[in-house]
Amino acid sequence: MSRKKGQVARSDKTKYEAVALYKLVGSLNTVSTMMGIPYDTIKKWHIQDWWKDYELDIVQSNRAKSNAKIQKIAEKAMVVVEDRLESGDYQLNQKTGNLVRIPVKADVANKILNDALTREEMNERLNQDVKKALTEEKMADRLLKIQESFKAIRLGRTLMVTSEDEVIDVDVVSESQEPASQG
Repeated sequence: MSRKKGQVARSDKTKYEAVALYKLVGSLNTVSTMMGIPYDTIKKWHIQDWWKDYELDIVQSNRAKSNAKIQKIAEKAMVVVEDRLESGDYQLNQKTGNLVRIPVKADVANKILNDALTREEMNERLNQDVKKALTEEKMADRLLKIQESFKAIRLGRTLMVTSEDEVIDVDVVSESQEPASQG
């Protein structure tokens, strides 16, 4: 790949950092200024496919970090709720000045149950949506392969799919095209 004089090759790390900074500040101009990369370069990068891939990677990474934190908080909260349901809430005994445990009221226990069931239902729906999206993506890939096969057949070729889903383009010779055997 030839470069014009003055052009500098940028590492994938630099490009990734540019995308991450853009996701943070939302301005190509600011990214250019802060990273010392010409604005025109950043602008060209912004329309490249790898930029979108990096953005998706950053979003998924941030989502995973957030989900891990939320999961940790949820686990701690569940331990507390479970303790309160089993042993009761703390209450100050006015006469003795001591903390005592009293059973959780039915309406509070019912609310906890309903919240847990609602969350479980939402998680199940989300899992079904993810499975459906993956199935649709696989189906779209299969349809694309079928479309490529038909196109190849129309052009007098056939596509062979190996066990690893590798596609091999093979010329097909019909019997009428085979050279006559010399005998």
